[in-house]
Amino acid sequence: MTNRILFFSGGLSSFAVAHHLKINFPNDNILLYFTDTLWEDKDLYRFIDEVSDKLKLPLLKHSKGHDPVQLMIKQHILFNNRFGQCSLQLKMKVSMNYIKKGIKPEYEEWYNKEYLKSENYLDSPILYFGISFDEFHRTVAIKENWSPYQSEFPLCKEFYDYDELLKLYDIKKPNLYLKGFSHNNCKGRCVKAGLSHYKLLYNEDYKTFTQLENIESLLSLYVSSWHEYKNDETKLEQLSNNEIEMNKWHDMNYEYSPVLLLPTVDKHYSFMKEITLNDVKRQMDKGMRLDLFNESMGGCGCFVDYDEVEITDDD
Repeated sequence: MTNRILFFSGGLSSFAVAHHLKINFPNDNILLYFTDTLWEDKDLYRFIDEVSDKLKLPLLKHSKGHDPVQLMIKQHILFNNRFGQCSLQLKMKVSMNYIKKGIKPEYEEWYNKEYLKSENYLDSPILYFGISFDEFHRTVAIKENWSPYQSEFPLCKEFYDYDELLKLYDIKKPNLYLKGFSHNNCKGRCVKAGLSHYKLLYNEDYKTFTQLENIESLLSLYVSSWHEYKNDETKLEQLSNNEIEMNKWHDMNYEYSPVLLLPTVDKHYSFMKEITLNDVKRQMDKGMRLDLFNESMGGCGCFVDYDEVEITDDD
């Protein structure tokens, strides 16, 4: 009996691979493996559980225990479309530590474990990915990253009609697809997305868009303040207070408006757009407690060189 592990993202392509494995290798030990960023749409969790139910395949859920916002707070970096650590830290490192080293992350949850045919699923498994023919260029890097394990990409060789598969198993298509998105990741809040993506989010889920806008503004101010004052001994204690406030803000699901020590710079980093003084004033007009913001902004303009930022591996 062969062990086969599918990296199950909650998207339609990995769902098609799950069907492929179920049909072609019914007697093997098949595992759906989901690494959770804790930043997903609620309907994604409905979808992956339903796929596990309908295909009668075990689902293992792992998480590092924090989401992309917490990661940006911890690393003092604002990710953007040229630089991001979400997939690397919250998905790839979690899965590699587990599959290659047997190291479990902070959070683990099994669903339908009774469908698991053997507990030895980490014994020389073949790894499967929902990469289709139009993304064939990605297969080389994936094979190198997961060597010496065998990596397979069934959708590069065989075509499946996703809508027909959904009908076959009587599974509802995930909400993000119904709204017009091309994927089912991060509730449409991917920090690497472009303008057309955010326009779609604005039109289809304005509440999430405005929440992300506020998140971006505060993260921008926080990251800018940290890089402006991190080498100033007199400000270290206040910067520590910034960290406390930002984590409190996260724990309260972004409803709380933290009071921050803010730098005297006229621009800040962003992933949706460029943040300027006018943006900050607009947030203040909304009632956010940015009252400690220095109205004399307009100084040197402090920008972080991301090539010089040290990325730590905090396991």
